[in-house]
Amino acid sequence: MAVCAAVLLSNAGHLYADTVVAVALAALLCVLEFLALRESVNGLMDGSPDASVVQGLESAVAEKVKPGAVQSLRARQAGSHLVISTILTLPAATSIGEAEKLRRRVVEAVGTRLDQPGEVLMAFRAEKE
Repeated sequence: MAVCAAVLLSNAGHLYADTVVAVALAALLCVLEFLALRESVNGLMDGSPDASVVQGLESAVAEKVKPGAVQSLRARQAGSHLVISTILTLPAATSIGEAEKLRRRVVEAVGTRLDQPGEVLMAFRAEKE
């Protein structure tokens, strides 16, 4: 469309119209290429999510476990996925079945806070008696 307008304008006596439109299209292509490149690089590199996302995840986990049980909550962007890892400290008497139920509750709570695909990695540590 812009090329047709440039041809019509140049035929009407505006000799620089073609050059101006060509430069404008080149600038537009450069901007679009930059945006595409930035998105591709972000997909390849692990990045950190916004602080508000991490705070939301911390509060979601804190709702499901007792205070102080969550340690080392980390979140990182890996491509289009958010990878969350944490350590939960549980009483030594906690059975594996109870720990698994707690893990499922935490994963479900985290999943409700995410607006993108995610993966939750969790390690359990037994408290010393």
